[in-house]
Amino acid sequence: MIWSFSALIACQAIGEMLHSLTGLPVPGAVFGIGLLLASLAMRQDRPASLPAADLLLPCLGLLFVPPGVAAVRRLSHLSGAWLPVACAILVSSTLALVVAGRVTQALLTRQEQRGARRAAGGAHQPNCGPEAQQP
Repeated sequence: MIWSFSALIACQAIGEMLHSLTGLPVPGAVFGIGLLLASLAMRQDRPASLPAADLLLPCLGLLFVPPGVAAVRRLSHLSGAWLPVACAILVSSTLALVVAGRVTQALLTRQEQRGARRAAGGAHQPNCGPEAQQP
């Protein structure tokens, strides 16, 4: 668990460094998550989950407290722009739900197709390579 927690902290720190070096309007945490995703995707022995992630996941709701406090502290700035902010929240939330639903549908369809192929006679064998060309 110490290794996985160290990996999370290291990705966060490197993400913050990338944020400060590039000056892009992307938070360092987003860089860090991308770095963590890339490093996990490149591993040959992919773990089902990181032990530290299992420990921190129940506390995920606490991560929304600082942005909420910041929004309340700047409520006077937001009061003049409540309509654009409300529209942005509505549009982005709707878009996120639609994209998540479509991705879930596509993944479930793909999973069902794989299951049907396996039930019909084994894994899919591509018809390419020298062994596929029979004289």
